[in-house]
Amino acid sequence: METTTNSSFESFENTSLSINSISFLKETGKWAKFLSIVGFVMIGLMIIAALFVSAMPNSMPGFDNSLMSSSSLIGGIYLLMSAIYFFPVYYLFQFSNKINKAFKQNDNHLLEDSFKNLKSHYKFIGVFTLIFILFYVVIIFIAIFAGIAESF
Repeated sequence: METTTNSSFESFENTSLSINSISFLKETGKWAKFLSIVGFVMIGLMIIAALFVSAMPNSMPGFDNSLMSSSSLIGGIYLLMSAIYFFPVYYLFQFSNKINKAFKQNDNHLLEDSFKNLKSHYKFIGVFTLIFILFYVVIIFIAIFAGIAESF
């Protein structure tokens, strides 16, 4: 296995971005801004849906308490989902703002910060994906063992 040293990164010190790279990053920043704005709108809609679902049984005549608790649970799940979804959307929004500002101001520090936010976005999505994969594996094993136990 090869070890990484600082000397392997020194070859990038004198590297600058080409015109095409800058153009690609500017376009990426625009798409990231669009996707993050759509993400914020979706978060807002999820919060409105959570409030609507939670308040719905109260507006129904003769509502059942079990309906009240299940709608509150669903509303809580929507709120939790919107809270989780906020972070990757926020990181993507920060990336888009900083990448565009970095090129307008010719600021390497802002460029570095924009890539830091992009890394955080993908890191969050990656960790969340791993959590869901593990969740699905656990559910599959539970289903298999439940099926085996029921057959006896």
